[in-house]
Amino acid sequence: MKPVYIRQTSMLKFQDRLTAERAFRQYNVVQFMKESYRIAIIVLFITETMMTSQYAIQAYRNKSTIYDCVPGGAFVGFAFKMFHSPLAAFITTLQGGVIGFLYGFVQNVGYRLIDRTYENLHYEQVMEWILHRENAELWSANLDELPPNYERPEAERTWGLGWFKP
Repeated sequence: MKPVYIRQTSMLKFQDRLTAERAFRQYNVVQFMKESYRIAIIVLFITETMMTSQYAIQAYRNKSTIYDCVPGGAFVGFAFKMFHSPLAAFITTLQGGVIGFLYGFVQNVGYRLIDRTYENLHYEQVMEWILHRENAELWSANLDELPPNYERPEAERTWGLGWFKP
């Protein structure tokens, strides 16, 4: 009599070992994908919340500090355990704040090392806007008369295919 392979969770019967192993591998892949999608959504929530709060604070204050990530981290910690218990929500809020502080410290040190803090980015943007306005004023100057050494450009001769000029 041939051995029968039985899956313990659903009591499915398989006639040979290869079919049972294949079903087991497929089950593992499906479970891995379910868990990876769940973790991806959680990681997306964490990063989006922390970055949104951080950049909103930096844009409001026009400067960047270590403490900009603390509210975002605290909110993420609170959001994860708010339905468990008040004590768990309080503890994870504190833990999220500490993690936000550490993240802000590492990020701020890195930005200062490469000289890309919010103050520098804001300064560059304002200077670019000022130069753009100055150039626009210069180029839109209305000249009543042409300079004495001005030569009119020759009219283009188009012959053939347009890009070929004899």
